Amino acid sequence: MPTSLTQPASAASDYGCYMQTGSKRILDLTRSVCGFNAQQAAKDYTKDTAYLKAVRKMLQQNPYGSSSVKNLVEANPEVLTSAARDYCQARQSGKSDNEIMETTYRNAMDSTGMAMETYSPRNRREAERLQKQIEVAVIPTQLAMSLASQHYCPQVSRRSLR
Repeated sequence: MPTSLTQPASAASDYGCYMQTGSKRILDLTRSVCGFNAQQAAKDYTKDTAYLKAVRKMLQQNPYGSSSVKNLVEANPEVLTSAARDYCQARQSGKSDNEIMETTYRNAMDSTGMAMETYSPRNRREAERLQKQIEVAVIPTQLAMSLASQHYCPQVSRRSLR
């Protein structure tokens, strides 16, 4: 009996995963097969929205001096929310803010193909380009250090920093 994946009209707003059997019976596969929890996704969306609102407010009050950071917020908000979740996960696993920032900076330098200890830019333009690349890579973690515990991991704010 052939089956097809479909979405009933009543499920249009929940982004579920459904299958319609040959007998027109609709099966909800959202959790079992597709691994999607609509309730959790709604909670995550709420957290993400609140976090991004806090980031925008922080940038308005204390801009980091670069339009590339503001553009990042608008063009790639998932980079910021992902950095916040990664920050919380790292803190919960016992890493300090210093360790997290050092790892982020090293990863940013590695992604540019430069060795952090030996790199010296050849000219001002190259130095500015490198600065922007590193800024875009590091700022999400810096923002997460300031705001993530309020939105994603409140237990971290009560833990002492190492």
